[in-house]
Amino acid sequence: MKKKSIFLIVMTFMVMSLFAQVTSGKENINQNLNSLIEKVKNNRDALAISTNSSRNIISTIRNREGWSEPMLISTNPGEDQYPSAVVDNEGKIWVGWQNDQWIPGLLEPVYVSSYDGTAWAEPTLIDTIGQYESIVSMTVDNVGNVWIAWQFSGGSPGGDIGVKYYDGTSWSPKMTVPMPASGSMNTGPNLAVDGSGNVWVIWQHLDDNYDIYANYYDGTNWLTEPMQVSVDSLTDWWNTATTDSNGNIWAGWFSNRRGNYTAYTSYYNGIEWTTSVPVVEEYGDTAYGGEWIDMALDNTETLWMTYDGLIFNPDISYWLSTPVVTYYDGSSWTTLQYISSGWQNLYWDLLSSIGIDNNSGDVWVTWTGMDLMTEYLYIFLRCWNGTEWLPTMQVTDTGLDLASRVIVDNSGKVWAIWTSLRDGESNIYAKYYEQLVGDFNADGYVDAADLQLLGDHWH
Repeated sequence: MKKKSIFLIVMTFMVMSLFAQVTSGKENINQNLNSLIEKVKNNRDALAISTNSSRNIISTIRNREGWSEPMLISTNPGEDQYPSAVVDNEGKIWVGWQNDQWIPGLLEPVYVSSYDGTAWAEPTLIDTIGQYESIVSMTVDNVGNVWIAWQFSGGSPGGDIGVKYYDGTSWSPKMTVPMPASGSMNTGPNLAVDGSGNVWVIWQHLDDNYDIYANYYDGTNWLTEPMQVSVDSLTDWWNTATTDSNGNIWAGWFSNRRGNYTAYTSYYNGIEWTTSVPVVEEYGDTAYGGEWIDMALDNTETLWMTYDGLIFNPDISYWLSTPVVTYYDGSSWTTLQYISSGWQNLYWDLLSSIGIDNNSGDVWVTWTGMDLMTEYLYIFLRCWNGTEWLPTMQVTDTGLDLASRVIVDNSGKVWAIWTSLRDGESNIYAKYYEQLVGDFNADGYVDAADLQLLGDHWH
């Protein structure tokens, strides 16, 4: 049986958001969008590039100078998809992903590759048995080991979560994280390291409903009984994890406990997980979300979050997905910021992710933009420089790219790493951006706008 394409997964995300709108009393789904979704589900050729297309955000956002050529990372048969990426203590970039091969000896295998500043290494097989549509997670611990986590079809009810680490010489044997004794699914592992050096895994567990669970490795053992992070009779899922300036582990996720999916957080204070709190206190339209959440800590000890929210387009009387950003000021989460104008151009912006430049403190957010008129997919990127959001940068132009991650290496290069369908099957690609000398507004050009900015700030 032919497995679902990666693009069908994206369409599933869209349907989830649309369903959330309907169940919360929004207007019925537009029939044209329904037809579009069905078309893409049934025919990947719908993504073929048309050189005559003019209805496209490329016409309003220019291709940027300062970008490297795209680099092909994965070379495996099958569909390589949904990368995770980190930079280790030596400045080497690591990327992990899952492949959808379904043949004897390779059942949803997991791979890793690294970049040494010159070339990407041949992918290393981490595990021969994954779990269908697994999303991997990577982190670096306090002594520089590179960690990867993934879900696989093991002996626990609902599957297991596997973990390995690279100590600079070789990969460790696979460790299986202790799971709850009952349930029907364990999925979506996310890694983070606390101030004591313990490596944590946060994931979603399905029993009567989805809840968020956690476990950690202290250098010798995992907890024999995992911790339950969220407790609610309704669904808690699509989780993420990070560490705050005090070394506490934070978990973020979506819950529909207030009638529609909104973001919640909790952190482990060394004794227990704190009470779950919503990111948006006053429930309203700006709180809508439900997909692809990410968190990161910047070098000013500020905790940032991005996720796929919804915004109303009055021109078409319809709600569209768009990335939103907030940060934790030490006592509460700030007002959500909409950072993409794609919704004004009939773009469905989703799969947002966040990365930090630990040297400058810049906050980078990337997302996938789907042109609802042409069905093309593009990767976008935007930077908060501590004062303002700089202009949106378009990373790709093939119309066949999605699910990006953003990291910044030790030299300040900003890397976008994503899944691409440009080769006929999905592969992992990467490219990096270096700001041009004189490009003061970081829009990829040295032009009159930079002179204006220089004049405005000259004293």
